[in-house]
Amino acid sequence: MQSIRLTTATDVVASIPALLGFVPVFSIVTLLLTESVVDDHTETRILLAARVDADDRGIDRHSGTLAAIGHRENVTGAITVVIVDGSPVVIDEAISNALAVREHLAHHNIPTLRMLHTANIEEGATWTDLDTLEMSVTVDHRFSDVSVAAVLYGRNVASSAAALYARYGLAAEADMRAAHTVSVEQGDDFVRATLAELLEVVRTGDQPSADLAGRVGMVATLGGERRDAIIAAGRHGLEDATAATVHISRHLRGVARAHMLTIAGLFAYMAGHGGEARIACERADSAAGGHELGMKLLRLLEHSIRHGLNPVHLSELIDIGVAKAQELGVDID
Repeated sequence: MQSIRLTTATDVVASIPALLGFVPVFSIVTLLLTESVVDDHTETRILLAARVDADDRGIDRHSGTLAAIGHRENVTGAITVVIVDGSPVVIDEAISNALAVREHLAHHNIPTLRMLHTANIEEGATWTDLDTLEMSVTVDHRFSDVSVAAVLYGRNVASSAAALYARYGLAAEADMRAAHTVSVEQGDDFVRATLAELLEVVRTGDQPSADLAGRVGMVATLGGERRDAIIAAGRHGLEDATAATVHISRHLRGVARAHMLTIAGLFAYMAGHGGEARIACERADSAAGGHELGMKLLRLLEHSIRHGLNPVHLSELIDIGVAKAQELGVDID
């Protein structure tokens, strides 16, 4: 995605829905910032956007995780936005939690450059800088530069956290008997043909059919190498790969759904959408129903999310997937 400048607090507040993937309420959002030199100029970029409930009782744990990530990734500063409406007591409690985040970061020499409060992120709300008491009005986040760029790159911003969770829900179950029939008819070519069709769907940005979902789900249960080959879909774009695998997971049940949710979460995480990756992991765990065999990738992804591992460290999994797909006879463009 192209570089976008956030020059004012209004810009920062308007960017949050696109950064998180949904419009947050009753939240504390922390942006961790890093600096790099580009063409002899120092540029500041957002490394991570992290959200927690405004009244979270585990704020010390959340703050400690952010501080650890900040220390490891050489974070140079942070911005915290408190999004809370309600009584003064409720707002004060949320601000106290935000101050706890600031203190943890400060212990690791990470300054909080701005701490803002707004009742909500919808257009026309008032934001306040809690340090300077500067005030202004929020704008329509849907037309912020970050939101527009997100849409252009194929990412839709959900209207709420509930709407984002709904994306990872269930649709009509695929006919797995039909998938089995196809596998018998195609024999040794079944896996190659299914993977080739999936990669073409992702490459063109189309929506997978329920029939394809059933066949991909079957491939996902045929062992680690075949399941790894599905990850080759990320070669054709992480946003489209995420959308396709999420859609496929909606038509599956049990272990097949768990595997596809894991792969969808992996793509989401590599695309910088940690919140979606976390949802995918939660749903994958639920679908697995305590089944641990073959869930190594899920545990790796959970560990990466929990410790804020830089997604770049997982990118080699796509190369591994491409290699596995090629071994199975799939032509990778």
